[in-house]
Amino acid sequence: MVILDVTIINVAVPVVGRELSASLTGIHWITGGYTLVLAGFLMTAGALGDRLGNRRVFCWGVVVFTLAPPRARSRAAEPTSPTAGMASAQPPNSPRR
Repeated sequence: MVILDVTIINVAVPVVGRELSASLTGIHWITGGYTLVLAGFLMTAGALGDRLGNRRVFCWGVVVFTLAPPRARSRAAEPTSPTAGMASAQPPNSPRR
């Protein structure tokens, strides 16, 4: 699972950097923040595995990993404020603000 997470972040770095107009330093901060959160979740999952059983925690982790991306995509598609959809109304060749 860790190798999968590292692969995901390495594949996503160019797109994230381009979409956020991030510099190389910004990309390093994004990657570092992701790694820090991942390490925190790994330690929490390890402690839960010791208390509740490794198999149970692993199965719950797979369920959460499987269900989280579709929910995140559906939330991202819903505008949360009146100005949320304005960026998509610009022509594709116009400069971003």
